[in-house]
Amino acid sequence: LYTACKKLEASGCTGFGLLLLSGEETGSWGAKAFAKTGFRAPYLIVGEPTENRMVSAAKGTLSYQLRFTGEPFHSGYPQYGVSALDLFNDFYNRLKATDFGLDPALGDTTWNVGQLESANPQNILSGELTCRLYFRTTFVSHPAVQAWMAAAGHDAGTPHRTGGLTVTPRGGDLPARYLTLDGIPSGPVAFGSDAPHLTNFTHKAICGPGSIRVAHRPDEHVLTGELETAVSRYVEMFRKLVLQ
Repeated sequence: LYTACKKLEASGCTGFGLLLLSGEETGSWGAKAFAKTGFRAPYLIVGEPTENRMVSAAKGTLSYQLRFTGEPFHSGYPQYGVSALDLFNDFYNRLKATDFGLDPALGDTTWNVGQLESANPQNILSGELTCRLYFRTTFVSHPAVQAWMAAAGHDAGTPHRTGGLTVTPRGGDLPARYLTLDGIPSGPVAFGSDAPHLTNFTHKAICGPGSIRVAHRPDEHVLTGELETAVSRYVEMFRKLVLQ
């Protein structure tokens, strides 16, 4: 994006800028702070690893903190206790068996368990297990997931203990459609970005070099040729949006 801006500047174009934000992977804190400013503009291009395709639609997110509370007991006599691990396993299997519907644009709903922890000794039933549950939702499933979690936690609007499970909502983003342009390849994606939080802009596009298939992996990389293509694509997008 920086190189594309320099090329546009060198060609005499004006009326654009480069926005640098922090915290995209940890809550989009920079985007949320910028959204509170008085800045407004008609167009925004967000750089994400899309293989230089414009994003037509992106999944939403929903995050929850879970705490399973058991009854610790000597593991030689498990009938006298309740393992928090068993409570988690029951919940996990129920969720895995739930069909949230197939979205025609975004496909299936997916979810992931992270930060799972139960620090019980090996000879004691787990008294507590905590984890985070992170959904990738679709236009079809976003409200269905919220309803399912509300039922699981009895009241997903506030922390509430029921049957050994405490559910605490941590926020999320709605699934959204994004700006595409004729002549530029496009398609849906299943990952999030700063885009939902940047409400300062009327029309938002997502496009960039690299592939999500290597994101957050030891071999994460972007090829030089993809970077060069991205520069040309950003210049093309600007000209289509502003100069035509």
